[in-house]
Amino acid sequence: MKTRTGLFLTVLVAAVLLVSMQAAAAEQAVNAKTVAEHMDKGKYSASEIKTYLKGLKGGTITADGKVHDILTGKTGTRVVLSVAAGRNNDFVVDVYVNDASAIHNGDKVSCSGEYVKYNMFTVNGITLKNGSCKKH
Repeated sequence: MKTRTGLFLTVLVAAVLLVSMQAAAAEQAVNAKTVAEHMDKGKYSASEIKTYLKGLKGGTITADGKVHDILTGKTGTRVVLSVAAGRNNDFVVDVYVNDASAIHNGDKVSCSGEYVKYNMFTVNGITLKNGSCKKH
């Protein structure tokens, strides 16, 4: 009986710690390079990546990189940013912004925004909303 109670308490404490760590991570800004590292399928399983991305939902992501494209459409203005993430791969961050008039293709910028989702249309990337970008 004592073993079951001890096991239950251990699992309960671990769950509380995990939830509090995820809440703390969601409150702090996370760099896009860190996100890219956690999406490495060579280091992490698909379920670990999925859990990590769920923990980012609604949190702030920052990204420094080069503007690859600026697109305007029905959903708003989107700055497509290439972030150097190692292994000769660029990590693509789509940032939806209110105004991109001062930004041009090829500019080096710092962007931030609210994490929305993994971008399944790119090989490796994420989408941010309510974002802003500033030139370096």
